[in-house]
Amino acid sequence: MQGWTPAWFGCSPLITRLQAVFLDGNYCNGTAVDCSTDDDFATLVAAGLRYIAPPQQMLIQVVNGGYAPSEYAVAAKSSGLKIITWTLERSGPLSSGGGWYYGTSNDITNNDGDVFEMLHVLAQSVGIEGIFSDWPATVTFYANCVLSPTYSSSSPVVQVDALPQTCGALKTEYKNQACCGQPAKPFSFAAAVEAKERCSVCIVGCAPYADHPYPVWSRVVDQMAGQCGLMVHVGDTQSGSTPCNRTTMSGPLEVMRASGTPTLYTMGDNEVNDCHRAASAGKPADFYTAESARQFLIDSFFQDRTTDLTGSLNIETMSAECPFHAFAEHCGTAVVTLEVPGSQWYLADETASRPQQDVVDPLAGRKAMYDRAKNCTLAWLETTFQKAHSRGLRAVIIAFHAGFWQNTGTFPGTYGEGISTYGFGGDVWNEETLGHLPYQP
Repeated sequence: MQGWTPAWFGCSPLITRLQAVFLDGNYCNGTAVDCSTDDDFATLVAAGLRYIAPPQQMLIQVVNGGYAPSEYAVAAKSSGLKIITWTLERSGPLSSGGGWYYGTSNDITNNDGDVFEMLHVLAQSVGIEGIFSDWPATVTFYANCVLSPTYSSSSPVVQVDALPQTCGALKTEYKNQACCGQPAKPFSFAAAVEAKERCSVCIVGCAPYADHPYPVWSRVVDQMAGQCGLMVHVGDTQSGSTPCNRTTMSGPLEVMRASGTPTLYTMGDNEVNDCHRAASAGKPADFYTAESARQFLIDSFFQDRTTDLTGSLNIETMSAECPFHAFAEHCGTAVVTLEVPGSQWYLADETASRPQQDVVDPLAGRKAMYDRAKNCTLAWLETTFQKAHSRGLRAVIIAFHAGFWQNTGTFPGTYGEGISTYGFGGDVWNEETLGHLPYQP
């Protein structure tokens, strides 16, 4: 077994040897021939080791078309070792097998409910002491409904609806209700809800289009904050004809900030690009140029670029120059924002209907903003996929205001420029507001 140093272990204090967990990095296929288990386990037990921790596929083999304990698992338990394994829910959807963590049973793994079949064998037949999981839902569901179905008011286990107690029926129930890898309705995680560790991501844009004190918007935000673990506003907090004033630009975001629920924001065109419109309409405004409005938003909401708007979630932003490009990890998923604000990414020509546009906000300045935003966006996309791949994240959600994404040729692509995903193999969602056409420079 790789990494095993019996001399060092044998000289360690007794308490260390009793509590140590040996992470087995052999990554064999669970057979006695491939794993050479008997002699190794005898050596470990003789040295005083009590716990061994292989990945879950080493503990499973296929017998008569079903999951069963592997020869490795049987030998480990027979030797007296206790087993902790890993990592449930790391594999994503199981419709086409489970990948590496189902490496010895991919042939029979074909739906999300199979996670319960494997977990049941690990718990009941292998007899594991515990299992690491990327999501709490599945193991909690199983523990409440199979291992400890009785609810006590003094127990930390939350009450669940009455469910079938057999694994086969439980699997069917799970398949019927499954959504995004989690059961849809049987229970709620009281502790997780209290700690706001929910996994829902709520994305909103083109809102509230209203004036202070925002009664309707406040109710919308309260509802989102009660149901979402992360909120994202993708811009256009005001209408395109509203003058760019400090109150109208910051007020809607202050309502989201006050909710306490982690919130990301990236700009739209109405509160930045379209500020010149007030000059042509003869309306007073605090800002007439896109650059000055953008800087106000940075000064108001991005002084600390290491946390979200509420200060409760650690995030990464690209730079002081491009803080609207953010990266947050949320429940094993990357949630990313980009500065793609619409109105042709600062370059829309509205001089025919708004003659003051180039007077108050010259094209040269807007062209410089376009170059900066485009370069930052393309670089941040590549950085996003690098981070997601290197950290083993399962999916990427990319939120931005206006359409520019083209899924043609190499994926993804913008303006015909291919962007490398750096080996990221998870799901990618790009979410934009409606009503904007892809920009063609």
